[in-house]
Amino acid sequence: MKISKQISYFCVLTVILIACHRNIEDEFTTVTPDELYSLFSFDTQKDVYENLQLLNSFSTEKQYHVNRKTIVVSNCIPDNIDASQGRFSLTVTGTVNYTPFQEILNFKGFKIETPDERNKNEDEKNESDDKRNESENESGNSEDAQTASHTITKEELKSIFIFDTNQTVTVVLADLEQFNGEKHINGKSIFIDKIIVQQQDTQSGTFTLLVTGNVNGQKDFEETLDFAGFALEKKEEPVNKPTDYNMTSIYY
Repeated sequence: MKISKQISYFCVLTVILIACHRNIEDEFTTVTPDELYSLFSFDTQKDVYENLQLLNSFSTEKQYHVNRKTIVVSNCIPDNIDASQGRFSLTVTGTVNYTPFQEILNFKGFKIETPDERNKNEDEKNESDDKRNESENESGNSEDAQTASHTITKEELKSIFIFDTNQTVTVVLADLEQFNGEKHINGKSIFIDKIIVQQQDTQSGTFTLLVTGNVNGQKDFEETLDFAGFALEKKEEPVNKPTDYNMTSIYY
């Protein structure tokens, strides 16, 4: 009877120890939203677009140490961008203590355009739309006036593309597929179906993308976006191969 009680005691103790071990393991292989929020230093005195561009200097190779955890962020994909409300979300992927994670973070409270700035930008947009409509009328391809609202600006489109400028052009262009699919910007549904590299210069750290897709499932778009400021790739040093004479001399 005594032996039976001892066996039961050790069984219960073993279960408790295993559970504690699992809890400790889970704690150090998961990351909380608050821990991730602490990695980002945005400026609420700037607007949404300016803050999204700050992400280009966010190193995807740097190790962040939070609560005895090692966190590496590999990608930050913006979505639900609303400049008029000063907010956006980020889908953040990476590893915590070498265990993969993915988390959606919501940010708000950024500078909102004043009515004067908004009207100025709206006037510029309307002027651009008028010129586009005139051109379409001349070619006999006039569209319904309602389609004027189904457009996307270069600023809006470029806010989706977050690259690590600490990397080389070759590295960042290897992962363009992450930007395909549906995004939401200023109340519009933007679907990106194709991204083509038009130009790239690894020695100057620049490249140009041709992005095609549609807005709200109705208006197709095609935009050219220029990017610069990436790490320069080192030129390969030419290797001096031995001549036939030198090769022969080695053996004599």
